[in-house]
Amino acid sequence: RQGLIEYLDQDDASPFDFRSEYLQLVLKAGKEDSKRHLTIPDTNEAQRLASGVDQINEMLGFHWADIELPDAELKQIDVNGLNLPEALYQERTVRRIFNNGSFEEGGRFYGGWWERIPSRYRPHITIDGMPTVEMDYSAIQPRLLLAERGVELDGDPYDIGIDDRFRPLVKETFNRLLNGKRQPFPYSNPGQGIVFDEADMGMSWDELLGAIERRFQPVADLFGSGIGLKLQRQDADIAQAVMRDFNEMHIAMLPIHDSFIVRFGHDHDLLRAMRKAMLKHSGIDVPVKVTQRKPSDLSLRLSRHWEQFDSYDPSQDNPPEPELANQFVPGFEGYQRRVGEMIKKQHRKVFGWRIPQT
Repeated sequence: RQGLIEYLDQDDASPFDFRSEYLQLVLKAGKEDSKRHLTIPDTNEAQRLASGVDQINEMLGFHWADIELPDAELKQIDVNGLNLPEALYQERTVRRIFNNGSFEEGGRFYGGWWERIPSRYRPHITIDGMPTVEMDYSAIQPRLLLAERGVELDGDPYDIGIDDRFRPLVKETFNRLLNGKRQPFPYSNPGQGIVFDEADMGMSWDELLGAIERRFQPVADLFGSGIGLKLQRQDADIAQAVMRDFNEMHIAMLPIHDSFIVRFGHDHDLLRAMRKAMLKHSGIDVPVKVTQRKPSDLSLRLSRHWEQFDSYDPSQDNPPEPELANQFVPGFEGYQRRVGEMIKKQHRKVFGWRIPQT
């Protein structure tokens, strides 16, 4: 179209200028209405919710999240509908998705490519070229549910007295008991990532369900109620409060439902923000799990170059001229170009200067 042609004729367009755009809010109908998308009502609440998403996306758009992996390995990440590295440019914003035609159900943040990659790759995520740390609330939904009844379980709510390697199965089964209308069937599809094996667990499916129900006896009457979507609205509001806290500090953050990824060094700020938001919205303190990868040699080498840009301020007298690394590590050329180009673009916006092209 002519508008695109005119934009490209400005000579300063780059892949960073193009990304998928979505409405800030998505309101879905219920299953009986095929979960079709509904028109967002023009209400004060809808405007307030949309404004919150805009603020988060503004901060996300100014920073660059990437995956520090060899270029060939990055392209081999197999997720249906996720094409890397193109998604790094295009899927950089989030939106809130609500369910059953109500702003009271659902409301979690979706849309960022970092949500969709397998969890084993998350420790390799960098923000503005710097290593990151991930923190998430431990068992947030059962803790919120129990807190409403004034109950606090000892230890991990998902601990039903069996081997800890079955925790993902217990967690997923609890969610299905909470939200399903009938008793769930055993997991038998390896493609789902969780499989019930009676011989391996040493108990039948009915015995597993019974153990979970006994563990959550104070709230077992809510199984089958579908209350999980209301809990999602609560944990999404907590997540937004954490992100807004970081926005005020002008620090980038990647949200993944009830977990958050920030640059290493901001972990103490993140822990404070998570506890503050949880206490404000629920009145309880939830344990926080920390996942951090030891920085690689590549991270340490490149971070010295990226940090030159963080400390550069042309308003100072004779500021040190920043220099980009021009010796690419074999296999990581694409990663280094993406990060370098984005950092240059950020500083042009802030300081209005241009680095000579190399």
